[in-house]
Amino acid sequence: MRIITNGNIAITTYMKCASSNLQKFFTPTKDQWKEHRNVYANPNTSRKFKDIKYSDKKGGLDIKRSCTLIVVTRNEFDRWCSGVVQDIVETFSEEKVDYGDLTMDAIANTVKHALIDTTQYINLFMGGKYGHSHVGQDSWIKNITSIGHRPNTHFIDISSLSDRSFWERVCELDNTWPPVDHWWSLWEKECGPNDFLHPKKMVTEWIMDVLHKHENLKQIKKILESNQEIIENIKKEMSWWSIQDDEKFLNERNLI
Repeated sequence: MRIITNGNIAITTYMKCASSNLQKFFTPTKDQWKEHRNVYANPNTSRKFKDIKYSDKKGGLDIKRSCTLIVVTRNEFDRWCSGVVQDIVETFSEEKVDYGDLTMDAIANTVKHALIDTTQYINLFMGGKYGHSHVGQDSWIKNITSIGHRPNTHFIDISSLSDRSFWERVCELDNTWPPVDHWWSLWEKECGPNDFLHPKKMVTEWIMDVLHKHENLKQIKKILESNQEIIENIKKEMSWWSIQDDEKFLNERNLI
């Protein structure tokens, strides 16, 4: 599985489900470590960050059954559309074109071409080249049966990662996780959701419109609907960890 873990808490890091934020923030490179030195200045906090390891699909980390696993989910339509935009960015990056220099016409022409070209269709709409726009084959969904039967497993929506009460609960469950007070302001600044006027957000909404209206994306839409149904069923039948649960949990312990 794609995870970050300190051995007691494991959080999934699947693409377009805050994977980059989680990996770069909690398992920073040496350069990132230097950049945020003031956050990790406390020796105790620094040690706890260094105890967190990252595992991608190429090399797994064994996690104990007693380890609390938190699976980060995201509305499947939002995830896919965001993935398509990311793969558009990657496509133009190969051509040395910065996303900020792109026109809407250039983006639209790329999408239109992919709708009629088989290779480009697979690359841009099914994660064939860069992986971000996959339709579920590279996510936790394919392992839902084994994950669903695993003890100490919780599912959250990606929005919970932007709520301090979620991280307070993580620290309450495991006091070896880096204390929220030492890093929350930086996380909120660097890893919060995009502003509603962010260019990528506007393009993502356009991709969503294309998804719902274009005949050539009908099968992908059906797959995403099926994936989303799994998430909705988890909310009803499995251990769904909501922000409301966080507030109740912390109120009971007089933490808020």
